[in-house]
Amino acid sequence: MTNKIKTGILLPDIHYPFESKDCIRAIQRMMADYKWDYLAYMGDAMQMDTVSHWLQNKKRPLEGKRLKKEYEGFQADILDTFENIAGKRCEKIYLIGNHEDWINQAIDENPQGEGFLELENNLKLKDYTIVPFNKVYKLGKLRLIHGYYTNLHHAKKTVDVFGR
Repeated sequence: MTNKIKTGILLPDIHYPFESKDCIRAIQRMMADYKWDYLAYMGDAMQMDTVSHWLQNKKRPLEGKRLKKEYEGFQADILDTFENIAGKRCEKIYLIGNHEDWINQAIDENPQGEGFLELENNLKLKDYTIVPFNKVYKLGKLRLIHGYYTNLHHAKKTVDVFGR
């Protein structure tokens, strides 16, 4: 019986296009030295200001921003780059965070956008396991979640509820 230790990269809260480019480059350099079993985007990979309920009806903060442009940049700058480094055999996981969930909220407000706005229709996620917002993904003994709780002691609350 072999208990191979699996290696993975967990990428929480990138908030593209506001990511730390130095941090992203450092992760990519480190990744190039190893073979990876899994790569997980753990929610809020994109900022998604154009569909943010916080910026609804505020024109100035959205000046020059377009959802399509954010999708295209994220695909090229983040997804494609990390996939090339991680390799084809690497299991890929994409957890929907609250920022990505703003797409669903935008579709609820404007159902005519259904079929056009969703991540799956704008990013190449065919080889990904997509984990819905506020759902837990089990990866062996590891549990991945973007986050249920936003109170002062959210980490303790999460451990108390999930028991790990």
